[in-house]
Parts: sequence; C-alpha cells; structure tokens
Amino acid sequence: MYVCEKCPELIVRRIEHKLGIHGSPTCELQFNGVPATLVGQRRMGLIRYVMALMNGARVAVAGQAIGIAQAAYEEARKYARSRVQFKRPIIEMPQVYDLLARMKSQIQVARAITYEASRLVDVRRMLEHQLDKTPDTALRARLKEVSTYAGLLTPLAKAYSSEMAVQVTYDAIQIHGGTGYMQEFPVERLSRDARITTIYEGTTQLQVVGASVGITSGAFANYIAQLGERQFRPELMKLSSLARETRERLANCVTFLKNFNDRTYSELTARRLVDMACDALGCHLLLVQAEADPARATPAEKFIRDALPRIRMQADYITSGDKLLIEKREELV
Repeated sequence: MYVCEKCPELIVRRIEHKLGIHGSPTCELQFNGVPATLVGQRRMGLIRYVMALMNGARVAVAGQAIGIAQAAYEEARKYARSRVQFKRPIIEMPQVYDLLARMKSQIQVARAITYEASRLVDVRRMLEHQLDKTPDTALRARLKEVSTYAGLLTPLAKAYSSEMAVQVTYDAIQIHGGTGYMQEFPVERLSRDARITTIYEGTTQLQVVGASVGITSGAFANYIAQLGERQFRPELMKLSSLARETRERLANCVTFLKNFNDRTYSELTARRLVDMACDALGCHLLLVQAEADPARATPAEKFIRDALPRIRMQADYITSGDKLLIEKREELV
C-alpha cells in the first residue's frame, strides 16, 4: 500500500455520472509514474491493510443504508398520514400499514445487527490493546472468539442492511404512488442512493461468501445460542420458543449441506443460508431487546412472526437437494 501526493503525473481522467449518491463525486485516477511512499510492509497491502479498511467500511455502509432507509420510512409514513383516499388517510388501509410495519421492523433489525457488529469490533480492538500491554492466554482466547464473531457479523450487517434499504426505499415509492416517481419528492432520490450500498465495499454476493464460512463452521450457531439460551420473562417464552425453532432449522440446514457434500450445491444455496441466518439473528437480537425493555416486545413479535415463514421456506429449499438449476443451467440461463 502506498501514499502519494497530488502532482502532474496524477491525472483525474473523468468524473463519473452515477445513478445516485450525486453529492459524493467519484472519479477515475490515472497514475503515470507517480512518486509514492510505501506504507507498512510489502505484500501486506491487500491481504491485511485494505481488507482491514474494507471491514470497517462495511459497517459504515450498513449504517449508511440504515440512514437512507430510515429517511424513506419517515417520508412514507408522513405521506400516508396526509394522503386521503376514499375519505380516509391511506395509513388506515391494511395494505399500507402492513407495508409501513414491515419497513419499520426491517430497519429495527438492521440497526440491531449493525450495532452488535460494531460492538464486537470495538471489543476486539479493546482486547488487542490489552494484549499488547499484558500478554495473557485467557485474553488471547477471548480475542480469538470475539474476532470470529466480529468477522461473521460484519458481512451479515452489510448484506442485510443494504438489501433492506433497497426494499424499504422501493416500498416508500410504492406508498407515494405516482408522486413517488417524481423528483419533487425525496423518495426517488433515496431509492437511487440505496442501490449502491449493495455494491460498494463488497457486493452482497461477496458478503455471502464471507458469512457462509462462519455459518457452516458452527460459529454462528454458538453465537445465537448465547443470545437465545437464557431465561426470559414468562410473557416472552412463546417468542423464545419460536427463536429456538430458527436455530434448529438453521442447524438442520448446515448438517444437511455437510452430509450432502456438494460444493456447487452449497454455493448455490449460500445466499438462502445467509438470509436465514440474518432473520434468525434478527429474531434473537430483538428478543434480547424485549427482555431489557418491555416496550420492544411487540416489535420483536412482529418481526419473529414475519421471519419464521421465510426461514421455513428457505430451509425446505436448502434441504430439498434440488439440483435442477445446476444440471439444466444452460437451458435456464
């Protein structure tokens, strides 16, 4: 990795014209024998320094996606309250308040996952500093465990939050109807801005590759077990039971894939497995929040009841062993 200063040999070839994020200029740089200074060790630029930078940026992009989605949700809710159709605000119509409730629920889960990933990253840094001062075997073991979880939740936070933002901004336009398609309302811009979050600092597909390793290794199962296998208030026991079902179905899928022992099939179903993991993690994090704050019990119940049918569907697909797409891909693509 190198650092270089502005000079005649460093040329800005052009400013890119993008779909969204117009407030942030993007350009192509051309380096023509630019003087540069080495940063750090040779051969470590990509595998250590840039990857460390990207991991931090992925949490930041998750936060960016959440902010975009939150703004779109607030615009949609405001419009639904003011827009009158058939002599009543459209927010009173089941199809509209169903959309708004799902949007809010998904934002809450994205925020919970991203906060938890950020917390683990901070704990990892703290343990690293402690180890530098006081080498200790127990501390080193704790650092290894936290690093595993931080490395797992970072791609989950980025993947879930960015895909959520695309869906939430899309739904916000839908609630606005035709006016949402016009530039006079901010939701069309928010929809364009959300799209990049699934792409830069590693596409969703790349996050799936990173996260699926931790899921199939058993690290993810250990993590959510720590969240779910605790004593909850009596009124949360039903939700706790449903959260346990998400753990069991995910574990069954991991066992099936290991026994099936087909790398191509595992790669094909990896996105579904990661989607299951995000839903399961969301269920557990909201359940823990509901234990700490009774006011969060209803949002937790809403998300868990929405997530379970998705988890069951994905589990049925993964454990089906259906290889039609693999075997007939030339005909289907």
